[in-house]
Amino acid sequence: MLIFQLLLASIVHLMATGLDVLSFFVVVRILAQRWPGRLVLAFDQVGKPVTDPLLAAVGRAIPSRWTGHPERRKHYVAAATLLVLALCRLGLTAGIAR
Repeated sequence: MLIFQLLLASIVHLMATGLDVLSFFVVVRILAQRWPGRLVLAFDQVGKPVTDPLLAAVGRAIPSRWTGHPERRKHYVAAATLLVLALCRLGLTAGIAR
């Protein structure tokens, strides 16, 4: 039984690490929008295949009437995506803390 508990805990930790990687690339996207430096843009290109679908999914969940300006909407979507990732990580790892 202990092996199954350790296996489950390892899988949860791996998923939490994946959420951390996604959060990193969303933060890189925010930095690339604000300060487009060469290194930041390179990291943004690396993370684009995983962040674009995630940002699009969260963007579809936010009503368009909440934001008027398209640039401001990008920032709201990125901030909401970080919030969603943080809540997913909190929910995922809350059961392990016991």
